[in-house]
Amino acid sequence: MKFLLLFSALISLNSFSKDFSLEKCEKFDKKEVLKEAVIRELLGASLSAKPKCLTTYPFKYTQASWFPPSEGERIFDYGVDLSSLKVIKTELIEEFTGQYKITFEVKSTKQFGSKVFTDSMTVATKLESSLHEEQGCSMMMSKPQNYFLASICYAQTNKKGGE
Repeated sequence: MKFLLLFSALISLNSFSKDFSLEKCEKFDKKEVLKEAVIRELLGASLSAKPKCLTTYPFKYTQASWFPPSEGERIFDYGVDLSSLKVIKTELIEEFTGQYKITFEVKSTKQFGSKVFTDSMTVATKLESSLHEEQGCSMMMSKPQNYFLASICYAQTNKKGGE
């Protein structure tokens, strides 16, 4: 009986899995999609180690995709306060693939000097269907200059005496 309950719960969870397509993604607010692409990056999407927060964050427009480097170690340079994120400018740079340059501002935590950083990254929003399934409504094309990690991703480690 317990097995049947667990099995039906898993089936229910799968029925709520995100189903992305170009048609569905084009109905979403583009500014929200682009902001969430930046959030994914701030949650460590392109760092060497996959932070747990990347998979636990409640994304609406994107998948919790991880893009580890193919060479070298990529560790974050600055811890940032995710709530300080401000998208300053979005610029369409390529219509066919829906590439946007997103310029954003984020503040580092007190541990990292409480500085405001302005950086940018490029994402594509018009993807092949298989990429929409894998990435969601956006896919990173170029990373920000700095390696950021939201404090919600490393706060638990710090509280337990790590880092």
